[in-house]
Amino acid sequence: MTQYDNRVQQSDRTRNAYTTDTTNEESNLELILKGAIAGLAGTAALTVGMSLMPHLLPQRSHIDPQRDQPDEPNVRLVEEAMMALWGTLPSDRTKAVGGQFAHWGYGATWGAIYALAQDRLRLPPNTHGLLLGLLVGTTASTVVPALDHAPPPTREPFSQTLAMTGLQLLFGWVTARTFDGLWSSHHATRRSQNGGRRAALRYQPDPYATQRYPGRPDGRVIEERFEQVDAPMPANAPSFAEPRIRTPVYQ
Repeated sequence: MTQYDNRVQQSDRTRNAYTTDTTNEESNLELILKGAIAGLAGTAALTVGMSLMPHLLPQRSHIDPQRDQPDEPNVRLVEEAMMALWGTLPSDRTKAVGGQFAHWGYGATWGAIYALAQDRLRLPPNTHGLLLGLLVGTTASTVVPALDHAPPPTREPFSQTLAMTGLQLLFGWVTARTFDGLWSSHHATRRSQNGGRRAALRYQPDPYATQRYPGRPDGRVIEERFEQVDAPMPANAPSFAEPRIRTPVYQ
C-alpha cells in the first residue's frame, strides 16, 4: 500500500471517530407547534392591520359592504362546509365563530408549513418571512377568488390591494421572526442543559482515530491522535462536533 493510500484509509477512520450530537434536533411535532404559535402571532398582526384599514383607506366606503368584511371569505367557507356536512344553514353567531376559527387556523397552518420548510432550508428569517408573505398573498389573490369567496384584486381599489399585500408581507415577517425566536430559545436551553453532561463525558481513545501524512521535508511524517477530553463544549461550538484534542506526534 502506498503512503497516499494509507493516508486516505487513515482519514476515513478518522472521520468515523467523530460522534454526531443530535440533542439539539427538534421533532416534527415540536416544529409544527412552534410554527403554529408563530403563525398565530403573524395572524394577530394581520388582524390588527385589517382593523385599521377602514380608517386608513377612506375609499373603502365605496366598496360593496357585503364584500367589505375582513372575515367574510372565512364566513362563507364555514357556511358552505356546514351546508355540505349537515345540510343546514348555520346561524349568524355560528358563522361568526366558525369564521374566526378558520381565520386563525389558516394562519397557524401557514406557520406550521413555514416551520417545516425553515428547518430544512435555514434561510435568513427576514428573507424567508417575506417569501412566506408573498406566497400567502399570491394564494389569497388567486385561490380565494377562484372559489368565489372574494373578488379578484382587479376589482378592488389599487390602494386596498397594495395595503393587503403589505399586510400579507407583515404576516410573513412576524411569523418568521417569532419562529426564529422560539427556535433560538429552544437551542440555547438545550445547550445549557447539555453543558454539564458533556463536561462529565470522557472519550475512550480510538486506536484507529489517527491520521498520518507527510509533514516534514526530510520525509518524516506527522501523526495526529484524538485524546480523551474532560472540558465542556464551548458555547459557539457546532452541534455536530464533540470535544477532541488533536495532538501532533513527530516521528
